[in-house]
This record gives sequence, structure tokens and C-alpha cells, in this order.
Amino acid sequence: MIKNGLGNPQIVQDLCLLVRDKQPKVVFLIEIKMRSQVMENVKRTLGFISCFAIDPVGRKGGVALFWNNDEEKTKLVFPDTNKRSYSWNLLASIYTD
Repeated sequence: MIKNGLGNPQIVQDLCLLVRDKQPKVVFLIEIKMRSQVMENVKRTLGFISCFAIDPVGRKGGVALFWNNDEEKTKLVFPDTNKRSYSWNLLASIYTD
């Protein structure tokens, strides 16, 4: 796990090396302080095709999900607490796909 600092070029380089070494299908970053537009650059740097990011709000960090996928499909997760079970089901289906 890499903590603290996508604003630090060394952290991004370390993350690139980790992704290159492990070749994950999905990378999920939490508590990020960068906006979704910046995550598009991180997506390209890491070599992923797709990205879904939620901007941070105040002191609460955002999230970013990167993946490569031959089929152009996207599944969204809803932060609304009334839809929490639906969100978890979507995450579970992403894992099993």
C-alpha cells in the first residue's frame, strides 16, 4: 500500500513501478486530495484505459478507480446511503467480472 502524496513525483513513480510489476486489472485509490481532472493524467501515467474519480470535498478525500477493459463498460457506485447495498453489489460484480 502506498500512502500520502500523489502530488509527489516519487510517489507516482513508485506507484507506476508497482503497477508495472504486479499488473493489476484494477487500482483503487482512496482519500486522494487531487481533482478528477488530475486523475486523468495519473490514469495515463499508470497506463490504464479507464478512470472513474470522485473529487475531494473539503477535508474529505476523493476516490479514483482505474482499470483496463476490452469491453467498453462502466459501472458506477452511488455514495447515497439509501443506495449503499446497491453500491456494494456493484463493487462485488466488478470483482467477479
